[in-house]
Amino acid sequence: MLAELDGVLAVVVGVLAGGCTSSAKTGYENGQHGGGGGRDLRVNKLFAGCVHAGGLVVGMTATEYTAAVTVTGEGRNGGRAVAADGNLDVRFAIPKELGGAGGATNPEQLLAAGWASCFLGATRRAATAAKVPLKDLAVVAEVTLHHDGAGSFNLSAALHLEVTGIDQDTAEQLGREAHQICPYSKALGPTIPVTIDATVA
Repeated sequence: MLAELDGVLAVVVGVLAGGCTSSAKTGYENGQHGGGGGRDLRVNKLFAGCVHAGGLVVGMTATEYTAAVTVTGEGRNGGRAVAADGNLDVRFAIPKELGGAGGATNPEQLLAAGWASCFLGATRRAATAAKVPLKDLAVVAEVTLHHDGAGSFNLSAALHLEVTGIDQDTAEQLGREAHQICPYSKALGPTIPVTIDATVA
């Protein structure tokens, strides 16, 4: 059963990552994912042969990355966040706009940084698939924390593309396509208000 779940996961991951080759999909759908004593076929074997969004076969194997971060202290109010690999070590402070002291980062800034970096990569991927040459490209992510005054907090976000070398309609289309590719957008887009726009220089 675990092997079959792995196979299903591989197909799903492949589609989200740019689409598996038809042979990989057909192999699973026809029951070739482990028949005849090979039912322990792992994700990386099924995912091998997935194609890049630009149409180039890259012979990928399934991969994953898990970020482990420990937060101590008082969380966003003076707490500390440290990554297991040591590459992140930051202090938090409540922004002055929310009545805090400021002077340090906050969860909204970190979310904006992660989302913007992911969205930029997704935009480049969408451009490659559409054979659209990009020159300068930047993504400005704005994450807003809302407090309704009754104790409830919510988030909203705005993603701004800044690009040169293409027309406005193309830039906006790339933004829409990137929103379908970026894992941050997939996770957060259905649950919080998100606006996407583009500025062409």
